[in-house]
Amino acid sequence: MSFWHNPLANMNGPLFLVLYLVVIAVVIVVCKSRFVQTDDTLSRLQPLKVPQLADPYEIAFLRGGVNEVIRLGVFKLLKAGYLTTAPLANRKEKSTAQQVQINPVTPPLSDLSPLETDLCKYFEKPHTTAEMFADTRLISNISSRCTEYELKIKREQLVAPDTWKWERQKVILPGALIILVLCAYKLFAALTTGHENVGFMIVECFGGIIVLATVVKYPILTQRGIRYLADLKRAYGAMAMSRFTQDASIPEGTFQRFNMDATLLPIALLGIGALGSSGDASYGKLFNKAALNRTSTGSSPSCGGGGGGCGSGSCSGGGGGDGGGCGGCGGGG
Repeated sequence: MSFWHNPLANMNGPLFLVLYLVVIAVVIVVCKSRFVQTDDTLSRLQPLKVPQLADPYEIAFLRGGVNEVIRLGVFKLLKAGYLTTAPLANRKEKSTAQQVQINPVTPPLSDLSPLETDLCKYFEKPHTTAEMFADTRLISNISSRCTEYELKIKREQLVAPDTWKWERQKVILPGALIILVLCAYKLFAALTTGHENVGFMIVECFGGIIVLATVVKYPILTQRGIRYLADLKRAYGAMAMSRFTQDASIPEGTFQRFNMDATLLPIALLGIGALGSSGDASYGKLFNKAALNRTSTGSSPSCGGGGGGCGSGSCSGGGGGDGGGCGGCGGGG
């Protein structure tokens, strides 16, 4: 028995492929379980206390990153009359496409936060929501306005810390090396004995490494962050939806002062889908259209600010859908 002549090296092709597949599966399971333990250390921390006055923008940022903050801000500005919608210029016949623009009779912007002022100024020139989420300059500006939120959720360990990137690599690299070395060994053993039918083994090797890298990934939100969002929904969900259905009857553009936080909370907690069949459902369609357009063009969401909820350094949900945890960087457009 030698290095190139032993039961493993002499094993016939079909049997080795089955054995190799089992080895790859075991490596993936072991690597995944090792990495999950990283989050377990944070899950043992004390749950974060729910604040008496929740900031809707902060919640939106945690849940879906910068994109969720933009959605929330644009909805507020539309609802309060600073912005308005109009038929898209040069749209096709029978098209219902809309664009967003600043209201010509808008009240003073001094009543708005810097973040909201940036959004208003952006719409001095009409844009569709799809264009808005694809505008990297706007995303960058709003990301800078969300720095305070990002620092806070990192400090409270609600999103994955930057160290998890290295922890992930420390788990994936040994696993990938095992898969690669076993493939290389059998490849050389086969070639020394004149066997050249190694295509399936090579496919298994690289397929296994790709699956390993896909499966072993860290979520945007830590277990502590997930619990905190769940606690927020329990604390504010029913109350916010109740107030929301009352405030939804206020017509757009009246500049009427109403409980804006109560109106924004359901969207911050649940996404634009919270509009459902309410009087504000048209806003939901406005953003859903943008999400469909981005999907069809294959653009990828950027995880801005905290995750897309976000985390991962800057989960600037550059363009995703309505969900997400910051996600969920996620979170997207």
